[in-house]
Amino acid sequence: MTLVGLDREERLKVTRAYPCMIVSAPNCGKSTCVEFLTPEEKKETVILDLELKGLPEDDLELYRTIVRLKPSEVIHSTNKNLYKDTGNIKYKTLAELSIYLRAAINHKDVSRIVIDSFTAYATALETQCVSVHNGFQQWVTYNAELSAFFALIKEECRTTGTLLYLLAHYVPAKDSKDKDSENFAKVSGSKWYRLIESQMSTVVTIEDFQFRADNTESYNSTRVPRSLNPLSTEENSLVELENLLCNLGKPKPE
Repeated sequence: MTLVGLDREERLKVTRAYPCMIVSAPNCGKSTCVEFLTPEEKKETVILDLELKGLPEDDLELYRTIVRLKPSEVIHSTNKNLYKDTGNIKYKTLAELSIYLRAAINHKDVSRIVIDSFTAYATALETQCVSVHNGFQQWVTYNAELSAFFALIKEECRTTGTLLYLLAHYVPAKDSKDKDSENFAKVSGSKWYRLIESQMSTVVTIEDFQFRADNTESYNSTRVPRSLNPLSTEENSLVELENLLCNLGKPKPE
């Protein structure tokens, strides 16, 4: 799906189901699902690689921009290329991320944004708040920043019409019989537990989108790139999910 060339009203018609959160266990193929986009769609895609996994596996130059997180205070190093923007790969601090995200959502040549992942963003935010503030103020600031983050992606996406995907990890179940906790995104702070999903227009789980967790089952905690996975699996395609969400509410052909 391309939104480039559509006016605001047309964009809003096909993006009513966004922002969309994709929640699953690690190693299920969330990060690599963008590889099934067409070359034209990749040119209109911005990826926030906050986990610094170097994904997707295909040629990164095919995508409009890959944004990676850098420390607020970069330690001087003999390596002058450390955290240096190169080509379409850009480095942003946590403070710069919101400014860049707002600009990307409003850019006329950007159709979709993939934030990989919310879990990494929340962890980096918590680390920053703990290092800067003391006591209860840490959580006051943390909660305020998370609220501002969700307000940004909701209001901007619903105003301009953008295909925004927020990837997240499940909360690990403490008991093997506890299946309920695995339906919620992992986040610090009791205020947000089980409430992250309410900030999204759509929440997709493994069962909904049929993400295959073969890597997790076969290799436990080992991360194996899909290209090296010897198992025959049904590959996860963002194209299929996007076609479904962008056509919600449209009458089905008879």
